[in-house]
Amino acid sequence: MINTYINPVAKLISYGDCRTLGEWPDYIRVNGFTSEHIPELISMATDEMLNSADPDSSDVWAPLHAWRVLGLLKAEEAIEPLTDLFHMLDGDEWSSEELPLVYEMIGPKSIPALAAYLKDDSHDGFARTTAAHSLEKIGKKYPSVKEQCQIVLEEQLMCFKKNGPELNALLIDHLVEMQTLSALPTIKQAFDSDTVDLTVRGDLEDVEIDFGLREKRSTPRPRFLLSEEIISKLEQLKKNQSQTSKVVEQKQNSKVKIGRNDPCSCGSGKKYKKCCLK
Repeated sequence: MINTYINPVAKLISYGDCRTLGEWPDYIRVNGFTSEHIPELISMATDEMLNSADPDSSDVWAPLHAWRVLGLLKAEEAIEPLTDLFHMLDGDEWSSEELPLVYEMIGPKSIPALAAYLKDDSHDGFARTTAAHSLEKIGKKYPSVKEQCQIVLEEQLMCFKKNGPELNALLIDHLVEMQTLSALPTIKQAFDSDTVDLTVRGDLEDVEIDFGLREKRSTPRPRFLLSEEIISKLEQLKKNQSQTSKVVEQKQNSKVKIGRNDPCSCGSGKKYKKCCLK
């Protein structure tokens, strides 16, 4: 079923590609958004058809504009619905980077919903890290709830044997970014259990340097072993190297922009912005 929208919400479809806009537009002053538009903005932000629309269309960018407006309006009604985007858009770099900013703007009342999402292990680990990142942003923005956000993140890290190495590493990353030194004993336990992906933030010595507890390493930096999955992807990349070069050259020559949902031309199966863009 195709959702229809009315102005001023409908105007967000015409804003198009966020990459060409630079700073966030002055959505509220220009369009006159108020709290009465929140339900329709939530509908647009969580619209599955828009989020999966043609990468070259302006439609696919409409949900991003909608969730930005919800953040600017500090729309507490959007707290629960927007968490659905964590798994709906799993792997989408725009959602993982911008939704934490939206929750930061909405503020501390988002903490219970984010904590519940993070604790729910039925969700993918990377989807849960968007909730964790949101908690980090709130904790850094609002000193009065920093300890509350730390407790949520640290309690989840205590489940390091169940979390998976990537989630553990990202939880540690958020705790370090918040400079929560009191969480170091829990962080050390996770490293000692050998359940942390060292490619994210490094090992315990790297974390201690980031906390200001040491100036330099006392042991050589560990060498990372490649998993079978990574090896397989590298082989696929090598196999398609020639083809990729041709595709990239064609795109450069034609100045074609790669859209929000376009797959990477290297054949990795990932979206372009999560692969060769970096």
